[in-house]
Amino acid sequence: MSAVETGEVAARWRTLRSARPGIRARDAAAEIGITEAELVASAVGDTAVRLTDSPHSLLHALPEVGRCMAVTRNASVVSELRGRYAGVVLGSDAGQIAGDAIDLRVCLAHWRHLFAIDEPDPQRAGGRRRSIQVFDAAGNAVHEVNLEPEGDARTWDAVVATRSISAPLVIQPPARRGREIPDHAVERGALIADWDAMTETHDFVHLLARHRVTQLQALRLAGVSRARPVKAGAIDLVLEAAASAGDSIRIVVGNHGCTQVFSGRVHRIVRHGPWQKHRQGCEATQHSSPTHRRAETLFHCCSRSSRDRPSVRLAWCDYQCFRHQAAPMPRSSSTRRTDAG
Repeated sequence: MSAVETGEVAARWRTLRSARPGIRARDAAAEIGITEAELVASAVGDTAVRLTDSPHSLLHALPEVGRCMAVTRNASVVSELRGRYAGVVLGSDAGQIAGDAIDLRVCLAHWRHLFAIDEPDPQRAGGRRRSIQVFDAAGNAVHEVNLEPEGDARTWDAVVATRSISAPLVIQPPARRGREIPDHAVERGALIADWDAMTETHDFVHLLARHRVTQLQALRLAGVSRARPVKAGAIDLVLEAAASAGDSIRIVVGNHGCTQVFSGRVHRIVRHGPWQKHRQGCEATQHSSPTHRRAETLFHCCSRSSRDRPSVRLAWCDYQCFRHQAAPMPRSSSTRRTDAG
């Protein structure tokens, strides 16, 4: 965008925030007709700075800033986890963060545009709201780090200052999605055999890659004894039942650049407009929008756990995202297993 266009975007963004406090950046960007990255870039020189596109050093530095809120989202779900970034293990393109309540799997090839934002906190008089926002090459949100009030602001500011750059934002056209191969071209017997051999939920990503199928296609081909469509309301029933019984569950929310995992008990299920909030104590909140659900994309899945007893999960395929390659989930001793999620 030119300087004039950037100024116009910034003015429209200020107008939207003034007229509709709390409007989501995703919705504002769509209304203006730009990407979220371009929306944030319009604040460079005011409340935002561009950061070097080297996420490795950033992720290794985050444990020093203390308590944060990690945010990962897609078109239908937002996951917010409060804790500390720690246990950072990164390869050249992928890795994991297994910290205090913050559990991530990252595909760093999609961490292309990074910005730090420092603005007044409307909920704390005199306070500042500091965040780092990550976008892919097409300007879509991948991950967001928010410094909590009890975090180390001085260390945070130093992390940002040493990574600030001045560079134009160049947005690439969205990658074209590969076509789903025909069902008859999939070796279904081999797919089912690999399904039955799965010992943990992470194996599913590798199954998709091995057989070159989409998530929805694998669920469809697995057969009703392994995966069957259920009504979208099943998500509500499972969450409410888990909250009532005090059961521990796993909730996985992701996009092609980051997968965020919550493991624990849910306590309150609250409807908030078109969104449903699933609050896990004071540490995590999930926001899901039923307006994006498709009944035929919610599946009840069964596989065998490593302890040779049934593992049951609900797979909610985001129709907008299921064809993207999921962020890899590397195996390590710190990867926690689950029997339900």
